[in-house]
Amino acid sequence: MVQSSMSDTESKLAIFLAVSSFMGSLWVGELVSPRKYSFDPSSTMLMQDMSILHNHVSIKIKSPKINHLTGNTVDLFKMRDPTICLVAAARVIRYAARVAGLWTPDRPVSEVKTGMFWTTRLYNSVLKEMLEPRINWDVHQISCHSFRAALPSEIQRAAPAATSLTPNMGSWGRWTSGAINWYKRQTLAVNRQNFQASNAVLKL
Repeated sequence: MVQSSMSDTESKLAIFLAVSSFMGSLWVGELVSPRKYSFDPSSTMLMQDMSILHNHVSIKIKSPKINHLTGNTVDLFKMRDPTICLVAAARVIRYAARVAGLWTPDRPVSEVKTGMFWTTRLYNSVLKEMLEPRINWDVHQISCHSFRAALPSEIQRAAPAATSLTPNMGSWGRWTSGAINWYKRQTLAVNRQNFQASNAVLKL
């Protein structure tokens, strides 16, 4: 889906943002810079805010839209399919940034060129470019926000009735109906259990 007009760093970042936003039910705005040519290190996700371990990635969301003063930490775990595995995507984007000379712990993950950062608006345009051959825009309206809604929507479609495998959707992705099984307020073991439950429903 990645267009040949993109640089290698941009194509890897596009995939990372899509996978992390989908699997973590994140707002893209929590991952990218609010401005194209500057950033605030106190609120923008930096390379050092992404911890890549053997079988999971922890992402520190420093300025969550739910306005937790201390931020949130999202845990996402290794998956069998590398095309939708955030652990694989995080390693790839870190490597691509290093190759491009952009990897510094205190620089934004969304830096695609020295001093230039993707914003939600820029990623929206990239997303539409990537999906142009596959989406009829007269029928569908898709934006960055669609990634946040996608996981609970797919789980609801795949398992409309409550089963032992169905995760607590009220706690998924920080909706006002209850929000936090996914996050570090729970133990890592509970986060892993929730993650595995969603994969089981979606047969991933």
